[in-house]
Amino acid sequence: VAQLTFATAGPRVDLSIQEAVQRGMERNIDISVARITPRLSEFTLIGLEANYRLNLTSAAGNTRTTDLPRVTTQGISEPTTSMRENWSAGIAQNLWWGGGNYSVAWTNSRFNSPSSINIRNPQFQSGLTATLVQPLLRGFRTDSTRTAIQSNRISQQNDEIALNSTMATTQANVRNAYWDLVYAVQAVEAAQSSFDLASRLVKDNEARVEIGTLAPIDVVTAQAEEATRRQALVQAQATVRTAELSLKRLIVSGTEDPLWTSSLNPVDRPPTTAEPINLEGAVTRALTQRTDFQQSQNNLRISDINLRNQVDLTRPQLNLQATYGLSGLGGPFLQRTGAVDPITGGPVSNVIPSGYFDALRNITGFDAPTWTVGLQFAYPLGRSAQEANVARSRLSLDQSRANVKALELLIATEVTNAALTAQSSLESV
Repeated sequence: VAQLTFATAGPRVDLSIQEAVQRGMERNIDISVARITPRLSEFTLIGLEANYRLNLTSAAGNTRTTDLPRVTTQGISEPTTSMRENWSAGIAQNLWWGGGNYSVAWTNSRFNSPSSINIRNPQFQSGLTATLVQPLLRGFRTDSTRTAIQSNRISQQNDEIALNSTMATTQANVRNAYWDLVYAVQAVEAAQSSFDLASRLVKDNEARVEIGTLAPIDVVTAQAEEATRRQALVQAQATVRTAELSLKRLIVSGTEDPLWTSSLNPVDRPPTTAEPINLEGAVTRALTQRTDFQQSQNNLRISDINLRNQVDLTRPQLNLQATYGLSGLGGPFLQRTGAVDPITGGPVSNVIPSGYFDALRNITGFDAPTWTVGLQFAYPLGRSAQEANVARSRLSLDQSRANVKALELLIATEVTNAALTAQSSLESV
């Protein structure tokens, strides 16, 4: 274990290279910030995916209407007040596959009016309606929402890759800063030894001058050399403070961290044994694990997804629309028997009891079905803006593919140069 001959202010803390790296992974502020970005992207995805969740709908209302008499069929000459109560419920959902949407609605109402033209009073109406809208051309394979979800998922992968890149960079920076501090500490030791030798030479020269075996000018020369080496010692001590500060910046969580005000003592020393370099394996690993290459490939996938969406926008719009509904009616109504009342001379009518459940029985019995099927078609004439966007995006995609190939070559070159530099440095050592 190395001992410091020079220590900065604060309580001394022995620190190994493994402890420094571990602290950096746990407390580095840049890593803490990078960990938040993928979580932000996840909330963006949640917001987009909510577009395909099942929605429950409901409504209720009450309407009171007073009508003045306008036609003779109303049978009365006084204002008529009617009440209508409505309540409904339903579900609606957008579909991921096919890009369509459907809705199912259940409607109910109660209408009460004293008008004589109504054979039912009150009237109960109930209905069940299902609607489907399905794109057959444009929007079938993809649309803006599905494209955004797919591209954001890949972007989230890029955020995870960026986090891994930040962690790897921080780990490398911690190691470099640690060894820089070790070098600075050893430089102080060397400068201290050099200064001690210069001070000893000054004393020896002074003693020789006193006995007359040396000229006084040699004392002045030795003192000048002592001052020069003292200046080098001061500069080396300043370098220790700077290197220590750089290391602290990477391994503390803030100025409130106790390590920030401590004096670091790096106890490890770099090994002197050389490790063999597998150049081919290093290049292969770089092409599979380099974060910038992975992000470039993901960006290429995003461009391809966006291009498919733009190609889809150039297709004609052809939507299938289908609706199926059931309706029911209930409420007491007057049924004329054909007989004549001997007293009034008017027709005789019977009141047939009926209510809300009769309206429901009409629905369950499929007594009054209604269905519609239709197609909606649209196609722009002439060259559209979407076609121009597709042509531009295809050129941009070809350019991105070329950039990925260039990056692949650059990575192989950088790894090869780094291996050659490391080998040369080892031979120099």
